[in-house]
Amino acid sequence: MWLKHPDFKRKIKLWWDEDQTPGWEGYKFMSRLKMLKSKLKVWSKEEFGDVERDLREAEARLLVLDQREGSEGLDHLLRSERVNLILKIGDLAQKVEVKWRQRGKVKWAREGDGNTKFFHKVANGVRKRNYIDKLEVEDLGVIEVEANIEREVIRFFKGLFSSNEIAGWGVDGLNWCPISQTEADWLERPFELEEVQKAVFDCGKDKSPGPDGFSMSFFQSCWEVVKGDLMKVMQDFFQSGIVNGVTNETFICLIPKKANSVKVTDFRPISLVTSLYKVISKVLASRLREVLGNTISQTQGAFVQKRQILDAVLVANEVVEEVRKQNRKGLVFKIDFEKAYDHVEWKFVDDVMARKGFGVKWRGWIFGCLESANFSIMINGKPRGKFRASRGLRQGDPLSPFLFTLVSDVLSRIIERAQDVNLVHGIVSGHDQVEVSHLQFADDTIFFLDGKEEYWLNLLQMLKLFCDVSGMKINKAKSCILGINFSIETLNNMAGSWGCEVGCWPMVYLGLPLGGNPRALNFWNPVLDKVEKRLQRWKRACLSKGGRLTLIQAVLSSIPSYYMSLFKMPIGVTAKVEQLMRNFLWEGVEEGKNCHLVRWVRVTKSKEEGGLGIGSLRERNEALRAKWLWRFPLETNSLWHRIIKSKYGLDSNGWDTKQIDKVSCRNPWREISKGYISFLQCCRFSVGNGEKIRFWEDFWLKEGILKDLFPRLYSLSRRKNQCIAWFANNHEMPLNWDFDFRRNLSEAEIAEVVLLLDILGNVRLFGSRPDRRSWEIEEQGSFSCKSFRSFLISTTSVVFPPYRSIWKAKTPPKIQFFVWLAANGRINTCDCIQRRQPKMCLSPSWCVFCKENAENIDHLFIHCSYSLKLWWRMLDALGAEWVIPKGCFELLSINLRISGKGKKAGILRDCLIHAIFWNIWMERNRRIFQGHSGVRVEELWDRIKFWASLWASVSGQFKDYHYSTIMRDMMAVLR
Repeated sequence: MWLKHPDFKRKIKLWWDEDQTPGWEGYKFMSRLKMLKSKLKVWSKEEFGDVERDLREAEARLLVLDQREGSEGLDHLLRSERVNLILKIGDLAQKVEVKWRQRGKVKWAREGDGNTKFFHKVANGVRKRNYIDKLEVEDLGVIEVEANIEREVIRFFKGLFSSNEIAGWGVDGLNWCPISQTEADWLERPFELEEVQKAVFDCGKDKSPGPDGFSMSFFQSCWEVVKGDLMKVMQDFFQSGIVNGVTNETFICLIPKKANSVKVTDFRPISLVTSLYKVISKVLASRLREVLGNTISQTQGAFVQKRQILDAVLVANEVVEEVRKQNRKGLVFKIDFEKAYDHVEWKFVDDVMARKGFGVKWRGWIFGCLESANFSIMINGKPRGKFRASRGLRQGDPLSPFLFTLVSDVLSRIIERAQDVNLVHGIVSGHDQVEVSHLQFADDTIFFLDGKEEYWLNLLQMLKLFCDVSGMKINKAKSCILGINFSIETLNNMAGSWGCEVGCWPMVYLGLPLGGNPRALNFWNPVLDKVEKRLQRWKRACLSKGGRLTLIQAVLSSIPSYYMSLFKMPIGVTAKVEQLMRNFLWEGVEEGKNCHLVRWVRVTKSKEEGGLGIGSLRERNEALRAKWLWRFPLETNSLWHRIIKSKYGLDSNGWDTKQIDKVSCRNPWREISKGYISFLQCCRFSVGNGEKIRFWEDFWLKEGILKDLFPRLYSLSRRKNQCIAWFANNHEMPLNWDFDFRRNLSEAEIAEVVLLLDILGNVRLFGSRPDRRSWEIEEQGSFSCKSFRSFLISTTSVVFPPYRSIWKAKTPPKIQFFVWLAANGRINTCDCIQRRQPKMCLSPSWCVFCKENAENIDHLFIHCSYSLKLWWRMLDALGAEWVIPKGCFELLSINLRISGKGKKAGILRDCLIHAIFWNIWMERNRRIFQGHSGVRVEELWDRIKFWASLWASVSGQFKDYHYSTIMRDMMAVLR
């Protein structure tokens, strides 16, 4: 609410400059924030008061005026009061929605969608789930007294974050793969304004604030005010490496891992840090990210650029299935680290960085960030206790994931060393004998061992060594061992000797099945369960259809996307998921069954083609899997590329893998490789040195593929599969081409060669630049799932004419959805209901406004005398003219010319059209279902102007205008 106030930034600047607190730059900055917080509280109370109470009072007064207007009319003063009330209610409603949207932390929602009730329930639901009313403590049983709960929680976390003395390294001879001196110097360079600004604006603006009470939206909005002092803090930190205590205050927020959490270990500690510390940490994390890839093992997939979580799942499934099919013995061992981040010793972090080549200044900065933190525990919304830590990485600190990646890399280096001296052997895959012994994704670690028990025993010793030097602990109860072609008795003995469980196939690895059959319906049960559970949690009656559509696009469709990015979804599962989405869009849990107004096949089309842009899951599935095909020739050094190449071999084109059907359907790459047919239709090549692009068979010329353009010459070539560089005898212009035909050519064939040489006339080779593949259907030339999905579903080039006036309008999603229904002729007017249910008797079925004609969509919204008056007022307000359109589709398809310049005129026009549609419908429903006598055209026009002005004012084109200014004189605003 504050950020939208026109006087907010001026006051911030004034107050900020007033404070002249002496001391460290960080202390001075935090002092200013503390001062601002107190002043803003007072200002907010004076300026906004109780907005929800004020809104209720304004709405009650407006209702009184509406009732009076319907019975005896309003005089000039009351009508003026009514207009002002409408403006006031708009302001207040906007503030209330912003308030509850922020409290609900609903990231998918757009402001103005009118889902305040939904946000209210979400926010209160989160608060209820996080409330701790009892705690189960060892030796004490269940305690319910609040003071005792606080004492035990604080005691637990004090112990958790207290260091245990570690004996020392005990590890030598590892390949640390240190960063270069150039990289170390680059990390320690002075901080620049641009990178600090990028760090500020890269932070999520609506995420929960820390102890200082300021979210990053404040810093982003008031950047010009704070940037000077913020840079002083960064420069001070650069010199001293000190983060003062007040800057590094931390609230530990306890997030329940499951329903009905009663033990303190059932809660995940998420750290809320101050906004200033977050900026410092974000800058350091951004630098560290740039060099991690050069020092972290290929087996680690987390927080390293160009590595993705699914890489490990693909490798694991391919390796397990290969061992199973070849009837070899293998062990799979999945371990769980107990509170992995919280047990990491700081001394170990520093030692690892030293051995990896990080400089003294950098290590000092990192240690300064770790050791200066002060912790308080948020218990039922209140900070309790205050203590210092001596170990642990904070979840919520931008630096922590990258520091943990450095720590976990030590385990990889230990295993690699053990392999070198034959203490451990992994599973060998494919013709190239690529060995896979382990995979990591942050703290999620899985091992693959050749089937000898001695390797298992040696691995346990390696794990003990790692835990001893790092401070980390393995949770044996949550770890498990699985065998491939092992007897269950042997597995039980091995697991029992160490204290872990024996797992069963398929197991869950990184949230996906490992060793399962993607064609089986039960393989997809977790997806269906997640979708159904998510739907049960949402109160659909609280959501507009626009909100439901946004949820489907942002949340529901993303649930199966993780599975679909690796595995092919069976038709039966696709149908079930789409049925759940379809029902969610049209039906309300508390409303009973509603009609599905538009066929699903139309709904799934793109908005340009008249649909809602939800898309078919089948095409989404193929597009998501096609990303692997794009990445394969680009990531030749990655572990997953080497595994796939070793197993399946390269295609003759040198870019892709062979397409093989004679492998198990449990191998994900089998179905992925089937996508090459469609995928290659969208690819073309950019010529570099010509050493990887096939002259005849690849698409590298805009004219097309040469073997298709010149089939006779292709048949005569001795070198059908050769690259461009082979045919060009020199790299200088003009190129000298040698086609090496197997016989002398006829006159007709010589004529074709002349034509071919003409096409090749502008071809150049660049010796220092490699050939590359480009994505033809994307302007930037890089693959995107969105563009490929559009290619797969595109059945027609015909554009839905009303597309732009519906979906480009600056109106809330629920309004756009309603206007889309009107354009498709699918509003529940009397004639539509009668067609759908001919046996239903509708009385009366005439238009509720004019009571002269039967109600249908085109009459209700355009041709009714009541509605026409609204359209004439809009034309008069905008200085426009038109010929009355035949129907809603035509009205939304025409480009109404108005007397305004630039984009402002179009924005206001579309907002007015949407507002007329929506308000006619709302007025119609009030008269039919609530028994209202109705309002006159003038009163409804006031409402229309209000909503249109409010929506338009949110756009950048009207940033200098308050919506009340737009409402009072639209023509003046457009001049």
